[in-house]
Amino acid sequence: MIYNKCRFLSLFTKFILVSVLSFHGLHAQNKKQKLDIDKNIPAEIYKNPDEVIKKLVKINDQNNIENDYRIKIYLLFSAAYSAKRDYENSLEYVNKANQLTKDSKDELLKISVVSRTGILYHQLKIYDMALQYLDLGEQMMTNYPVKDSIHLLLGKSYLVRGFIYKDKLSCNIAIDFFEKGTEELKRSKSKLALGPISISKYNEANCYLIMLKDTLAMQNFKESLHYAKIANAPSLQAFALKGMAKIHTYQQNFNESISTLMKALSLSTNTDDLVLKNEIYSDLSENYLAINNWDKYRFYNSKYEEINSILKNNERKSISQSLTMKEQNLTNNLEKTTQKFYFIYVFIIVLMGILTFIFLVSLKKSKEKSQKLKRRIKKLQNVKPNLN
Repeated sequence: MIYNKCRFLSLFTKFILVSVLSFHGLHAQNKKQKLDIDKNIPAEIYKNPDEVIKKLVKINDQNNIENDYRIKIYLLFSAAYSAKRDYENSLEYVNKANQLTKDSKDELLKISVVSRTGILYHQLKIYDMALQYLDLGEQMMTNYPVKDSIHLLLGKSYLVRGFIYKDKLSCNIAIDFFEKGTEELKRSKSKLALGPISISKYNEANCYLIMLKDTLAMQNFKESLHYAKIANAPSLQAFALKGMAKIHTYQQNFNESISTLMKALSLSTNTDDLVLKNEIYSDLSENYLAINNWDKYRFYNSKYEEINSILKNNERKSISQSLTMKEQNLTNNLEKTTQKFYFIYVFIIVLMGILTFIFLVSLKKSKEKSQKLKRRIKKLQNVKPNLN
């Protein structure tokens, strides 16, 4: 009997010990996953989006993930696919994130979803929808009480506005938003701001290049390269170098341009950014043509044409997708408008019914009063006057 009790206590103690260790192990694993989702994975998106997607798939397959962290995972999926210029998958995950926000009480996370949606609409070149979501996001940021928490999101929002205004309005307006965006990103003091700052400086440099201000352009390309190196983002470094090479070409320093482009090409080797590679091949072919190196010109021009064919096919898919999204938005707006008019129609019918009821009641009362008055008059008429 005593032996059985001791054996039971021993087994019970082991069970408790294993449970505690399992809990701590699970807690440590969850803590690591949250650290990855919050800091580690976002920092890797510009470096290696494919690796990020692989990590996210493993995390997302688990069942014990809270709603808010599931939203963060979907946002990271969307950002990683956007970095690969795979906007179809990016859209799928941002839509999933949107669906889960109704069960979230985290206002900052909701702002992140709205901002991400605006960024994606810009990437799909649906500028009117992009600006609508940017406006909504910035309004939500204005109402958010902890201002230090929104610098990163607000900075990105200003950058996207800069991209749109660069395409639709003018570089002068765009530069103002690139500078405002860079200022907000720096105020965030976050490592996650390094990549966007590099992108901002690259686009600002391109504006100066369009405005024929080579010195300012080169200065901003160098700043873009600086932040890309700190962020350890090879694709962003390659873009900055490609921009610097463009200035060398304009100044007819063709060999210097080729040397810079080769560095950019080397950095782009391990990326899936076809647009980047395509532009590098195009610029290399032009520079080799300028120095009459026909073999190298033909080699890089054939590379350019090969990738350009793929990009055109992808662009057709993107246009088709954009049209589908616009059609869906129009349908949704039509449904909302129809529903709105339906409620107005119902309201008018109900109001008319109430007014008709009030009128009939009032009319009935009026008739009753009239009849009473007639009876009273008749009664008075029947009374004979007393002549005595």
